[in-house]
Parts: sequence; structure tokens; C-alpha cells
Amino acid sequence: MIALFVLLGIGLKFVDDAFDRNLYSKKIATIFAFLVCILWISLSLTNIYIGTILTAVLLGSLLAGKIDNSAFQATAGLVLLFFFFSGITLHFALLAFLTLVAALDEWVHDKSVIFKFRPLLKLAVLALLLVIPASAILAFFAFDMSYDITGFLTQKISSRKRLAITSYETV
Repeated sequence: MIALFVLLGIGLKFVDDAFDRNLYSKKIATIFAFLVCILWISLSLTNIYIGTILTAVLLGSLLAGKIDNSAFQATAGLVLLFFFFSGITLHFALLAFLTLVAALDEWVHDKSVIFKFRPLLKLAVLALLLVIPASAILAFFAFDMSYDITGFLTQKISSRKRLAITSYETV
């Protein structure tokens, strides 16, 4: 089960980097976005806490204006429509709190190195250990850390490609 959250984080970052940094094919990323959407919905249905955390991530990103490409807009819309019509059960007090923290994380993300890996939501989820089951916290961290690690690795790979291209051009 944890592997699915890792896949979710990797898939989400792949789509993000395809559209925001032009690292991958946008056509392939659009297909991945719909696969990520299906996985997101499926995992959100596993229990109330996982659904609440993932929905807070989505709503926080939406509030912060980070859902800024057509693939994310379409899939976010599908997720929200599904949740609305399916009657998914969420913990609304946690949802409100975590959504605000997720939005704050997104707003300060680019402001300082300290906030580069969005620590506020991680700390908030961890602080709720007495409220949220450890399995949901572990699932969140698997998702979130795989997103961050994928971003770190793609940044390293793209830096090397640029360095190789620059070196080749100067020869």
C-alpha cells in the first residue's frame, strides 16, 4: 500500500515538472495526470484520514494558485467532482486546518530555503499523531517525500543535461 503513495508522489512531480519546467513531454504528462487522478481518488477512499490529508493537499494547492496548468486543472476538477458526488467521508475540522497549512506552505515555498520542502504541512501532520493514525501519517510521508526526492533527482539530472549541452556547445 505504501508503494502506491510513493507512486502517487512520483507521478505528481513528473506531471508538475513536465508543465512547470518543460522537462518531459506534456502529452505523456497529461496521460500520467489522469492516472495520478485515478490513484489519488482510490487512495483517498481507503480511509477518512488519508482522504482528508490528500484532499487538504489538493485544496491548499488550489487556494495558493498552484494548480496552474490544464492537466492539473482537469484532474483536480475530476477529483473534486468525484468527491462531491460520491459522498466521500472526510474529517472536516482536520480538512480545514490542514488545507490552510498546505496553502501557507505553498505561499512561502519560494520565499526561503527553509521552506523549499514545504515543512509546515509535514510538521502539522506529525503534530496530529494523537489524532491521525500512524498508518495515515506514514502514507502521507511516503507520498510527500517521494514527491520531494523526485524533484531533487530531476533537478540534478536536468542540471547535468544543461551542463553537458553547454560543454558540447563550447567545444
